Amino acid sequence: MEKVLIKRNIAFLGTSLPRECGLAAFSQDLMNEIEQIQDFNAPRMIAVNNNKSYAYGNQVMAHSNKKRLS
Repeated sequence: MEKVLIKRNIAFLGTSLPRECGLAAFSQDLMNEIEQIQDFNAPRMIAVNNNKSYAYGNQVMAHSNKKRLS
């Protein structure tokens, strides 16, 4: 019997490059590492903006503006 490999999808919610912050850099590093794992499809990101517009790459599937809750 032939084994069928079903790849898993994964998405992150956070900041993403080209936004300049440490969390965006960490998120990109994490996504690069997960992309190397055979059991996963390329990871995707839902980017959180800081009320500015960014030219995101194809890893970003959606974006949302950060809202202050207080």
